[in-house]
Amino acid sequence: MQPPPITSLAYASDDMIYLAGGDHQVRRWNLANDRLSLAFTAHPSVVQGLAISADGEVIATTDGAATTRVWNARGELQHALTSPGLKPSALAIDRTGQRLLTGAHSAEPTPAACRLQWWDPQRPQPLRTIADFASEDTIVDLSSSPDTWQVATATAGGKFSVWNLKTGLLLQTLKPRSFGSPPRVPLGLDASPDGRHIAVAHDDGFVRVLDRNATQLQREIKVFPEAAACVDFAPNGNLLAVSGYDHNVKLVDPTAGKVVATLSGHQAWVLSTSFSPTGSRLATGSYDKTVRIWDVEQRKMLFQLGQHAASVECVAYAPNGRLLASASSDHVLRLWDTQDRVLLWSNADHLGAIRSIAFAPDGKTLASGSDDKTIRIWNVDGANTQLRHRMVGHRDTVWCVRFSPAGKRLVSGGADGLIGVWDVTKGQAQMLQRRHTDTVSAVLFGPHGSFFLSGGYDKQLLIWPKRGLPARP
Repeated sequence: MQPPPITSLAYASDDMIYLAGGDHQVRRWNLANDRLSLAFTAHPSVVQGLAISADGEVIATTDGAATTRVWNARGELQHALTSPGLKPSALAIDRTGQRLLTGAHSAEPTPAACRLQWWDPQRPQPLRTIADFASEDTIVDLSSSPDTWQVATATAGGKFSVWNLKTGLLLQTLKPRSFGSPPRVPLGLDASPDGRHIAVAHDDGFVRVLDRNATQLQREIKVFPEAAACVDFAPNGNLLAVSGYDHNVKLVDPTAGKVVATLSGHQAWVLSTSFSPTGSRLATGSYDKTVRIWDVEQRKMLFQLGQHAASVECVAYAPNGRLLASASSDHVLRLWDTQDRVLLWSNADHLGAIRSIAFAPDGKTLASGSDDKTIRIWNVDGANTQLRHRMVGHRDTVWCVRFSPAGKRLVSGGADGLIGVWDVTKGQAQMLQRRHTDTVSAVLFGPHGSFFLSGGYDKQLLIWPKRGLPARP
């Protein structure tokens, strides 16, 4: 029997996390001792929304039907808030717990089909209606700023807006923007070593170079006649390695905006690339089941590292430049010594194809994501590498994983459209949210870990701030 789905997650403090879902209940877990400290039935149906004040004294829930309910820290009902004819679709509480924000919509299209409202959690009537929306712009999420006087809304119509609660004025609206017309699927992401540029590989064969904030298009480079699936910056930032749905890897000058070399030798699609820390070598993994090492300056293959039993989905150099990880749809994760050209370690614990791997910046930790819906965290020690955590939360294939610059967090994207942020030390989810309507194909932390990006088959490239809702560039 499958456990009920978790539909909402919220932190009240560093040690307290609240979960709500399909069993109609809200649960509070103490992460310090991994114990359940509170559980109560919030609604007669699935809990669709959950918001917590910073001190945990105010809890707001909704089932998306007609009522928002306000609870105290003991799970005792304080108030039921209703707006006639409207169904709540999103909730947020400011850090003081004195202001509750709701987004609601009506079942029938009307001139005021969707509404953003401000409440005092201790009163059953709204203090202010901030805005009304057209029916196609249902509010799907909210976030209150730390100063408590601004609120951000995200809508199903693709708008990200910022409002002033005191005046009710709209301060800013951002609409979805795709780089290239018509919109294209972002399949690969990487940042330049100096953090000034972000490269995006798209399904139209272009690599597009954006600014450090991923908001301004700086250059478009046509690399393949069809999809460009993978992109990697060299450590000096002067080259990009780009692979696509043919047998070659293209080396691209991102400043000049042109292909400067082609690496040929694979017998099928090249699925993954990884530069060594010095940039002198490039590792590639292919559908032809091989891992190959190339001399970047000489533009030639140096050697092949064994062979997997199926397609090599991903390769990654460790920061020491000697160790290389490869993973395959044969379920096997391998570690190679590229100096002695020998296999050090292999593991077949995953129950499905391994689609993504990443080393932490210190090289002591490796993450792998798989068709088996799990992420595994490994303590890297050559032939003695051991499993540290098995992390569960995705409902489908984990397509991409990336570590934060400090190595303490991991971001993941899945075929379920979910974005996950994980505490690597504890092996626990800090966030699981669905903002993509299709497979998440690529994720990337921005400079200094201040934000991360996600790209998906829904042709969206989303910017996720360190805290709060994603915006669309």
